[in-house]
Amino acid sequence: MSMVQTELYNPVTGMRLRETSDPQAGSDAELVWEAMYPPHSPEPPPHFHPWQNERMEILSGSLCSRVNGIVHELWPGETLEIPAGTPHSMWNPAAKAATSIWRTTPARHRRELFTRLYDLAQKGRTNDQGVPNLLQVAVLESAYPDEIRLAHPPLFVQRVVFAVLAPLGRLLGYRAS
Repeated sequence: MSMVQTELYNPVTGMRLRETSDPQAGSDAELVWEAMYPPHSPEPPPHFHPWQNERMEILSGSLCSRVNGIVHELWPGETLEIPAGTPHSMWNPAAKAATSIWRTTPARHRRELFTRLYDLAQKGRTNDQGVPNLLQVAVLESAYPDEIRLAHPPLFVQRVVFAVLAPLGRLLGYRAS
């Protein structure tokens, strides 16, 4: 059986994600991407995944990660395990591109969310870190509440703010897909 490989490209951050897992495997399976970070890629906002574990295996170049506020520099052959619920971010501050194998278990709806985020970046609807505006984030959060959460502000504040902003965002034409 041959698998169709999916590649996502974010023109704002320069990130490329090439899926090496079976896209038909379902939300309980492992999602595996070869993640290519361009030189000097920006650090994304600290975030966490309430129900997903992540594992980053560095293939080439070097990456920095901030896990629970502690910065780590990772080199080829090194692996970083990020348990569900752990605040983190990953980026490439170096002058050379970096590649990693990025495993997410279970996949849940990560593929759909990143497809949407990269589509928004391609349409010029994100900031220079690849993050959409607050109304779009609220709409996405209401559609994917268990995929990704910002580390700050506290969750109860996010829930209240997004509960108010998501209907307004939808009314103004923002969509989750």
